[in-house]
Amino acid sequence: MNLAEAAVKKLKEVHKPRIDKELKAALENEKNLIPFKNDVFIDAVEKLEDFNLRGGKRLRPAFMVEGYRCVGGENIDEIYKASIAIEGSEAYLLIHDDIIDEDELRRGKPTMHKMFEADLESSHLPMEKRKHLAEGLAIVIGDVQATMNYDWFLKTNFPDNLKIKAVGRFNDILRLTSYGQLLDIMSETKPVEMVKEEDVLTIHRLKTSAYTIYGPLQIGAILGGASEKESEIFYNYGDPLGVAFQLQDDILGLFGDPKRTGKPAHSDLREGKRTLLIVKALENADAKQKERLLALLGKRDLTDEEAEEAREIVRETGSLDYNREMAKKLANQALEAVEKADFVQEGKDYLIGIAEYLINRDV
Repeated sequence: MNLAEAAVKKLKEVHKPRIDKELKAALENEKNLIPFKNDVFIDAVEKLEDFNLRGGKRLRPAFMVEGYRCVGGENIDEIYKASIAIEGSEAYLLIHDDIIDEDELRRGKPTMHKMFEADLESSHLPMEKRKHLAEGLAIVIGDVQATMNYDWFLKTNFPDNLKIKAVGRFNDILRLTSYGQLLDIMSETKPVEMVKEEDVLTIHRLKTSAYTIYGPLQIGAILGGASEKESEIFYNYGDPLGVAFQLQDDILGLFGDPKRTGKPAHSDLREGKRTLLIVKALENADAKQKERLLALLGKRDLTDEEAEEAREIVRETGSLDYNREMAKKLANQALEAVEKADFVQEGKDYLIGIAEYLINRDV
């Protein structure tokens, strides 16, 4: 078994079950903390429980555990308890993200605002009002989730000085993610041909590198007593890897098999997603290719034949090769950063293996 296979096996068979167990226990306990035992509150927490536990790879909390392990942290039971704070932040952000994107499904089930909307169907209110209220309810319960995350984190049995420092880093990462979301939303207000490579990569660094990889690693490492030098290594690993991960994700979104990726066919094209694949294709396209790609991008009733036309333009302009080469180069930078690190071998092997998996995966 190579390091990538071992890391995926550990993620699925060790990290995910432990994280799910801690998450379920924490959410069950929330029902005991509800003020006044009001049915509205109980129902809302049960919705959060469903939303949190319906799936997900648990990459972020796993990185937090392994960051702790890399610097010699030994209280593994406690770091798993702390790690659910970063997974809870994923739920909080996704609840709000689904409203922004007007998505109806999340991991195969209704989004939070759609769950609330279903509850309001029998009310006397007009449909538009129900929709608005459901979105408001989802925003509020997302905010409740955000407060839970801090509570879960602070109740762990780590020294107070390390918890304070780690929470500060947690805040930094969430702030960077929010700025990334602002930039992502604002990029949609521009004509797609005006979106530049730098814009796309900055969004990836803020929304993926910081929040998914180096942030969780640094938070876990802080709880393990990491030095500033060690935190810098996690940044040098996670910053390029996050961009490589997102580039690969976008390649799969356009060229992957929907049966394996779990994404609806051609969804990125139909949504007019401003990926680097599209940005570079438009930059390199001739007048005819550019006109056709712009006509297909964002077309809601896109056919299979039209989607293949768009893919062919991305290939012909060299954009697919450009993205693959960039992802490979960035992944190698990440591997180089961690291979030289003086980390505990088990944690180091996981970081090397999961990096190899993330940029070579087909799902």
